[in-house]
Amino acid sequence: MIIRSHASETVRMLALKGKLDEAEKIVAEMEEKAIQKTGMQLPPYNPLNYKVEEKNPFTVFKNKKYAIRIISVMLSIFFFYFGEYPYLTEFLLWAGGLSNLTKAQINELTFLYGLAGVATFLGAIALRFIVEKVRRAILTTLAYFVGMLLGVLVATIGTINYNIPLAFGGMLLTNFIGVGWSNQLNYLNGTENVPTYARATSFAFSDGAAHLGAAISTAIILPIISSIGALPTWVLFQVPMVIMGIVLIFVLPNTIGQSLEKINEAEAGV
Repeated sequence: MIIRSHASETVRMLALKGKLDEAEKIVAEMEEKAIQKTGMQLPPYNPLNYKVEEKNPFTVFKNKKYAIRIISVMLSIFFFYFGEYPYLTEFLLWAGGLSNLTKAQINELTFLYGLAGVATFLGAIALRFIVEKVRRAILTTLAYFVGMLLGVLVATIGTINYNIPLAFGGMLLTNFIGVGWSNQLNYLNGTENVPTYARATSFAFSDGAAHLGAAISTAIILPIISSIGALPTWVLFQVPMVIMGIVLIFVLPNTIGQSLEKINEAEAGV
């Protein structure tokens, strides 16, 4: 509420309300501040020609390109949460049942697991330095593979063998890249690749699919561990997200340095 009371109305809303002069004024101020801060000059004026109509957000699925993008992102986030949530909620529950660990050792692992959680915050900040330089889909796949698959693999091996440096290193890697990067990239993927009118719809579908994946995996992982073993299970739960990350590379457009309206409304349609 405080931000809303001091912030200007968004340019899009001003334009939709017909307040074009106010919208132009805000854009001019933004451009001036950007020039002062970066020292760069504005690119040549290149207007985009497209017509925005008031639509039911669900009509976005009638456009084949958007439908493929949304479904691909939904599946990638579904499988990300499928692998991430058991690690965040049941890793210590599983570790506590290891017969080769004493209570003191489990307590030490619990402390380190919590301490490693700080890396999520640090990872989110670190992502800021590269997020506008590398394609979202490539970064997403990297975060899935290095952060979640390798991170959980290393953390699991370290925990089973009570190798503290290895276990803590895996936990740090999982939180710093796997959790700290992936969550932000997931929702960027879910909102940047559809028209403006459907961004909330895309986010809602993606978030709903994500938590469905979390609910399923947390319900089944411990029985599967009892059946096929801990290491294969923890690794297996991370593999589908990596596969979907690779799919995103081929499905999603490159949004780096691009206008979202150009990529979506102007090129892919409404």
